Amino acid sequence: MSMCVDYRTLNSITKADDFPMEDAVQLLQCIGKASVITTLDLLKGYWAIPMEEDSRDLTSFKTHRAQYRFKVMPFGLRNVAATFQREMNKALGPYRDFSRAYIDDIAIFSNNMSDHLLHLDTILSKLEELQFTVNLQKCSFARPEIKYLGHIVGSGKHQTDPDKIRAIAIMPTPTTKKQLRSVLGLCNYYRDYIPHYAEIALPLTELTKKKVPETYPGQ
Repeated sequence: MSMCVDYRTLNSITKADDFPMEDAVQLLQCIGKASVITTLDLLKGYWAIPMEEDSRDLTSFKTHRAQYRFKVMPFGLRNVAATFQREMNKALGPYRDFSRAYIDDIAIFSNNMSDHLLHLDTILSKLEELQFTVNLQKCSFARPEIKYLGHIVGSGKHQTDPDKIRAIAIMPTPTTKKQLRSVLGLCNYYRDYIPHYAEIALPLTELTKKKVPETYPGQ
């Protein structure tokens, strides 16, 4: 569990950082070709990024004991994902042929085990140098296939994660536009696996338009 301060007021006047995330489709295709894959989850990775001195006061928050401020990057700020992705790209840039990161989810991928052990040692050493810590309970080491970004990839395979599909299947029927957009967002993530997805989803997409009431009976 991580503490998250309500920074909505600060975020409303913060200029957006447009640094791009990794393209998930290209990332999965790249990793999926490998025969040996490790995934690393960083433990409170944002806290390894120091805040600039003149920005620390902006993160202040009060408790029943005192007022505090962050010296490291807290959860909840508008640009933390973009900032973290930039730092990951910088850290892993020299090793891009065998390692990529989607925010704090790192994948190390190789064609054989001997190469993989070298690649893994290289990335772990780099993370240690940068004072990042991995969450061993959420890591998978040297697997022919792994779960990554809601997919199962590896050894030339690329398929949906059954657990994610089950979660979608048991979702309650949406009764508001907000709920429907959430459902469509999840389904859209797997559109490459669904022939004629746009045609199938069109009736639901139409229900999200302005002319349709905000709420409607579940159908």
